[in-house]
Amino acid sequence: MFVSERTAAAKPASHLVRTARQTALTFPLASRALRPSPRRTGEYHLRGCIGSLHSRPLNTGVADFALASARDRRFKPITYNELESLSCSVSLLHSFEECAAWDDWVVGRHGIIIRFTAGHGEFSATFLPGVAAEQGWSIKETIEHLIRKAGYQGHISSSLLSNMRVTRYQSSSHSMTHKEWLSSKDEDDSVPSAHTLSTASMTPP
Repeated sequence: MFVSERTAAAKPASHLVRTARQTALTFPLASRALRPSPRRTGEYHLRGCIGSLHSRPLNTGVADFALASARDRRFKPITYNELESLSCSVSLLHSFEECAAWDDWVVGRHGIIIRFTAGHGEFSATFLPGVAAEQGWSIKETIEHLIRKAGYQGHISSSLLSNMRVTRYQSSSHSMTHKEWLSSKDEDDSVPSAHTLSTASMTPP
């Protein structure tokens, strides 16, 4: 089991990401590239989103997923001129629990993973904790959208819902603007990273 839920609940994602440079912390994680809405203050447009439900080392996974989210092929390519306006949000996923029923979770608190069999096919999909609240969906609406995301286009029956396996989870998230990243990069350049230290230890004097 990864260094998990107790740590995530007690510390913000920003602390864990910094700590990861000197440790072997691993978490399932997701990264999103966001651009401010030109019309509404405080709202953002998604420019990319990549995640993994399998544990990844934070010291490499955060950087890998941040780059991958910026290259998400479902969205138009991010241009150089956009960089200064972008934010990157990293979410560490934790507290995975099997639900007693398809509606045994809370909008705004939990992300969910659904798994079900229909016809001769098996289907699965996930939404991060913030998705349902951002879209203004109810629990049932979220499940219906997630079923379609999984690729199932048939009738959503009560039998399908009752036989569905649902796993809920939570996240610890941290966002950073391009300007904040540049400032932190300048600070971090004066502090040896775990990679630098390990490389130095293998270099003969």
